[in-house]
Amino acid sequence: MPNRHGRNSVLKLLLSVWLVATTTFFLPLQAAPGWRTTPLVVPGTGKTGFTQIPASQAGITFSNWISDEQISRNRLVEDGSGVAAGDIDGDGLCDLYFCSLERGNSLFRNVGNWRFENVTPGSPEVACLGQFSTGATFADVDGDGDLDLLVAGLGKGVRLFLNDGKGHFHESTNSGLLQHFGARSMALADIDGDGDLDLYVANYRTTTVRDSPIAVKVKQVAGKWEVPPEHRERFVAEAGPKNAIALLELGEPDILYRNDGHGHFQPLSWTDGRFLDENGKPLTIPPRDWGLSAMFHDITAMAWSICMFVMIISLRTGFGLTRAKVFFVLSHPCHCGRLATQQWLSILPMLIGMATMTFL
Repeated sequence: MPNRHGRNSVLKLLLSVWLVATTTFFLPLQAAPGWRTTPLVVPGTGKTGFTQIPASQAGITFSNWISDEQISRNRLVEDGSGVAAGDIDGDGLCDLYFCSLERGNSLFRNVGNWRFENVTPGSPEVACLGQFSTGATFADVDGDGDLDLLVAGLGKGVRLFLNDGKGHFHESTNSGLLQHFGARSMALADIDGDGDLDLYVANYRTTTVRDSPIAVKVKQVAGKWEVPPEHRERFVAEAGPKNAIALLELGEPDILYRNDGHGHFQPLSWTDGRFLDENGKPLTIPPRDWGLSAMFHDITAMAWSICMFVMIISLRTGFGLTRAKVFFVLSHPCHCGRLATQQWLSILPMLIGMATMTFL
């Protein structure tokens, strides 16, 4: 969560989790087409658990700041930001990227022995200055064997930064990713079996009417309450208990992108028949719920024939209720085992989504 009152609280818990999971020495990696692996040797002695590494020892002094002034303008910034972890320079060590709301993002290179160095100045674009960064993930989206960086931002959609293979990044100017919407988190997998990672972006909202109220007149048509056409992409009216009328603010539509294998993405249509609702019927309009988190998973155990995408989203009703919806995407034969998903380490205000680090 962001620091509301400007107190410099280093992310001790976050460091404890990530640093214990980070290799302190070089492990022998066995290379294979498109991936590398190393056996995990479990020590025969010692005890399980985590050891906290002081920030002064680790070299990570990152803090996520947000001022009361910004919160008063847009309360959605209170939801916090995420972190990404991956080996950006191929040295076998896990590097870290932290998202920030007001002071710029930070990239830290793992130099071993539980120490990191801030290498943001070597790739200044990844600081993403001037935006509220909400989440990030590392993934090889152009198929050149190194991890690229995807960063989500409030009102900025998703930005792509390509890796030169040595851990230096520059922003792609022709990624095809939309530079708007309140993107929160991402999931990647090969949905069409062509050998590259496609991208799903969960969008929340960029702003909310709770910060900037507007008047919306509703009327009853054929027994149902309707909002004016100019507001139908943002609001919907529903009848509630005791003849009450609730005006619900809709979220922004999520986006599924198909990758051409070179880091160029094309958004897919929600209404061309590939998306089915929880009742198995094709969608006729894009779902406009408040997207928080997503994952790819072969829930039918038939990856050779069909890939099913499960989207967990939350919808806050006007009566203080929250419900989850599940949508399925029936796709071409895919390889769902090639997953790259985001660790979105925020306290979610309405629904804790499905865990987003899954390997089959």
